[in-house]
This record gives sequence, C-alpha cells and structure tokens, in this order.
Amino acid sequence: IQTGLNRVQVDLGAQLRKTLGMLAGALPLAVVVFLLFPRLQNPLWSVNTSNAMTGISDQMNLGDIAELTRSTQTAFRVRFTGAVPGPEQRYWRGPVLWQTDGRSWTSGPRTMESETTAGPSAAPIEYEVTLEPTGEYWLFGLDVVSSSSTGTRLNRDFALVADERVNRRFSYRAASDPEFRMQTVSAQAQEFGLALPDRVSARLAKLVSNWQADTDPKQPLQLVRKALSYFRQQPFVYTLSPGPIANEDPIEHFLFESRRGFCEHYAGSFAMMMRVAGIPSRVVVGYLGGERNPRADHWVIRQSDAHAWVEVYIPSLGWWRVDPTAAVAPERIEQPINPALSLDADQVVFRIVGDGFFASAWNNAVWLADAVDLSWHRWVVGFSAERQSSLLAKFGLSGLRGFGLALALLAGSSLAAGFVYLMARLPRPKARDPLPLVWQQFAHKLQRADIAIAPWHGPDTLCSIASAHYPNASQQLNVIARMYVQLRYGRHQDPRLLGALRRRIRRLRLR
Repeated sequence: IQTGLNRVQVDLGAQLRKTLGMLAGALPLAVVVFLLFPRLQNPLWSVNTSNAMTGISDQMNLGDIAELTRSTQTAFRVRFTGAVPGPEQRYWRGPVLWQTDGRSWTSGPRTMESETTAGPSAAPIEYEVTLEPTGEYWLFGLDVVSSSSTGTRLNRDFALVADERVNRRFSYRAASDPEFRMQTVSAQAQEFGLALPDRVSARLAKLVSNWQADTDPKQPLQLVRKALSYFRQQPFVYTLSPGPIANEDPIEHFLFESRRGFCEHYAGSFAMMMRVAGIPSRVVVGYLGGERNPRADHWVIRQSDAHAWVEVYIPSLGWWRVDPTAAVAPERIEQPINPALSLDADQVVFRIVGDGFFASAWNNAVWLADAVDLSWHRWVVGFSAERQSSLLAKFGLSGLRGFGLALALLAGSSLAAGFVYLMARLPRPKARDPLPLVWQQFAHKLQRADIAIAPWHGPDTLCSIASAHYPNASQQLNVIARMYVQLRYGRHQDPRLLGALRRRIRRLRLR
C-alpha cells in the first residue's frame, strides 16, 4: 500500500490485486501461528469493562428485577453439547438470598464459602457459557451444577462463582444434574432459613395460621400447595408496573391490597409465608428460559429473562424449588417476556415471533449478527489455552505441550511457508488481449449491415468500404479506425482508450 501511495500515477485496481495477493500469501502462516502458538490460561487479548453491571447481584429489592427485565441486552450465551433441556429445566441459578428485613433480600455471610461438588451424574447436561461482563463474581448454571471448569467453583448454596470479578467476556464449561437434590442442611442453615424481620404483618400471620389449621404439620408440602392456591385463586396480576407502595409493609401491601407485582414480589412474599409457617426458605435469583439462535445453534439469555424463585426445605426432599410466579403466569416457563409491550400494558406481555416478511428478515439479521459476534469471541478474542487444547484434541494432538507444541508450530510454519512459495512459483495464465475481441464485435456489426468483409481487410480498408456504403457515418468510422491502430501498434497501452473504443463501436449507427 505504501508503495502504491508513493507513485505519481496509481492504478487502484492493480494495487488492490497486489495487496490481496500479499494478504493471501501471509494468511496460511498467520493461521498456523495463531492456532499453535503456546497460550496463557487467558486469551492473548481482551476488553476490560470493569464498570459493566448486569443488575443481578446478591441483593434483591422489590422492583429491581422488573427494572432489569426492561432491557433486551444479552446476559450470556449457551452452547449445549448434547440434548437441550426442556423449558421447565432451564432455570439458570445465580445468587441465593437468605436475609430479609421485609423489604429487601441479601445473600448473607455464606456467599463465598466453597462447596466441594454436587457429585457425578448418570446423565449430565453439558454446556458452555459465554457471560457478558458484569463486574461481579456470580456465574450462572443450570440447577444444579455438578462440575465446572478451571477458574470457577460452587459455593455452599450450590451457586457458581468465579475466582475473579467478571470484567470481560468470560467463557466457562459446566455440567448439571437436574435430578440432584440438595438434602444436607446444617442447623445454622435452618436458622438462617427461618429468620424473620423485626416486624411481621398480622394479616400475613393470620393467613398462614389458617392454612396450618387445615394441613398436617408433618406434611409441609400441603402448606406449600395452600400458598400456591392462594396466588391462583386471588386476582393477582403479573406486571412490570405494580404501582407505588401505600403501606409500611410492602409484602402486606402486595398480598392483600395491590396484588400486582413481578417475580421478586411473588418470590419474596412466598418465602416470607413459608418462614412464618416454620418452613425454611430462601430466594434464588438468576434467569429463566432463553431463545435459540437458529443461525448458530446456541441459546441467548437476555436481561429480560431475569427471574426470582424460592427454595423450601422439605426433610424428605431437601431444598425443593418452588416458582410462585408460575402459579399466576404459567406462560412464563415457556415464553420470554416482551419488555417493550409490557411497559405500557396492565400485565406482562409475552414475546411471539413475528411471521411477517419484514419481521422475519429483521430477526434473521439480528440472529446472524449475534452468531458472528459469538464466533469471533470463541475463535479469536477468547481463544484460550483450554480452547486450543480442545481444538488440537480433535486432530489427535491433545498431548502437545511445551516443547512439542513449539516443534509443531515450527513444522506447521515451515509447511505454510513452503505452500505459499510453491503457489507463487506456479505458472500464471497469460492475460487474453481484449482488443481482437472488440474488433471482432465491430466486424460483426458491419456484417449485419450487409457489408461484405474479407479476412485480409485491414482497419483502413474496412472503414473505407463501410464509409462508401454509409457516408453519414464516415467520420465515426474513421475515428474507430484511428483508435484501433493506436491501440494495436502504439507504444503504450491505454485502458481508457480501449474503453472509449468499446463505447464508440456500441454507439455506432449505420443507416
């Protein structure tokens, strides 16, 4: 490029061809070096966005998740290794919240304490997650993660956390066991799961007392069903706009007055009812669902998929997931929320894929851009040591490490350089002279005008014969003859003159 810019006259076409040729020659060597160069544990480069936040944290206030759900930004993407779990299993577990003052929930002191593992699974669900920057330690995995990759671990609540804050895109592998039951619970955990705020609504306590009178205390699931029936039978509304709280106790206001709320209202109030009834409970925040990208076969989980649910402790079952939102809006399990339409609606509107031409074209463009974005990250920006090992394993080279990898790099670079050299030495086909073809087109045009042409007629003779038949075109014919002679016998070939000759012949009218 620099050579072309320093010339007095630049042929952009020739310069472009030369540049593309140089790039094509360097590409094989660049690919070999990129794939085989020994990697650090992290990618060679990354974008640090330490101020990025998803909104999912170890604290939940009423309205937080509803506010987060207004965004359609991508939270993370998932590629499943085998079969994709059903909608009822796509609960992406995040922070577990224990402590509440009646208005907000927090994780408490157990957040970063490590758990060993959920144990091996007979039929694990394996997947890879690419998480957008959050600035937090929290990662997300299907309930319940049974194994995870380097740089991640399970805490005491079986929530997945990273060793460092996620300040850039972070990819990790995990496997989950949907049949695993978190059955062990310490006395301290039971105490945490039964803790109540200083003030508990008398109306709430009376409601729970009535349920307890109709249920067997040795069968806590009966009371759980009573609470879910209450949400189904009363006129509760699942909405992003619950309105202002006109009561000092927001849970009382939600349960007995407004009956309008989002998932955090249902989860927080349900957990409180369980604690009043003497059933240990905790709130889990994360995401629910996701949409499959048909252009790349991965799943996209957006901020609008943020969700909260409850886990209650049943002695015979362990910690048991209960989603009170599903009692009011069962569609939420299988359908994503449409934030744009839900903002102005009285209740949540679920997303329906448009089937019109323009809607389909726009969706395809969005999915294609998403596929390119993830592929660029997986194979370029996020090409880490782990991904390099996975790629080499596909070619039977999983054992390459250190010196062996350096030898493979040297051998691959030599082969790539030899290939480029041999390709450069191959004989190139000679470019065909376009001038005879242009003149042949001119001769055919004269023949169609009933002018007899012999093979030995030169340009002057041919144009003289044509001028005798068509005197009005003699000036044009003479110009064509001179241009042809200049191109055929002149010292310098001018591509512009050849284009002008083509136009002259095309515009020639013999009448």
